[in-house]
Amino acid sequence: MRPLEVNELPHCANCGQLTTWKTKNKIFDGKTLNFCGENCISVFETYLLPLHGKKFIDTLDITCFVK
Repeated sequence: MRPLEVNELPHCANCGQLTTWKTKNKIFDGKTLNFCGENCISVFETYLLPLHGKKFIDTLDITCFVK
């Protein structure tokens, strides 16, 4: 099995940072998303979702979702 490329590794759904060690996962609109910490979850819930709506989740890169 080949190693994953950087663009295939999991990323935070809020800030886009690589999340290779300890990740926080949270379900939004039936989809489980990766986050690098509680702060990013809070910003996502209180700022990004109200600003852009739930359709914003569909625009995220596939690496932001838990497989």
